[in-house]
Amino acid sequence: MNIKIIKTRKAYEIALKRLDSLMEEPDPIDALKFYMSQNGLTNKDLEDVIGNKGRVSDVLNRKRELSKAMIRAIAKKFSIPMEILMKEYPLVSRNHHGKKLIV
Repeated sequence: MNIKIIKTRKAYEIALKRLDSLMEEPDPIDALKFYMSQNGLTNKDLEDVIGNKGRVSDVLNRKRELSKAMIRAIAKKFSIPMEILMKEYPLVSRNHHGKKLIV
C-alpha cells in the first residue's frame, strides 16, 4: 500500500471520492460472488438454493434476476442480508447479433 499525505484540497476531494466508492454496498450478485470466494464455494454449491446449474449460471452471469424465493433461500443459508439481495442490479442480454447489452 502506498500511503501519501493529503496536502491540497483537490487531493482531499479525490481521497473522499475514493472512500465513498469503497463504502458503497455491493449489488446482490457481487455480494453472492464475494461470499462464495471467501467460503470456497462453487456454482454447484448454489444448486440446492437457486436451482439447476443453468439457473445458477444465468443468475451469476446476470442473465436472470434473483426471485423472491431465491433471495429468501440465499439469505437463510448464507446469512447475506436480504436488504443487499433485494437491491436492483443490471441484467445482461444479447441483441440479435449476439452482442452483450446491459439492461
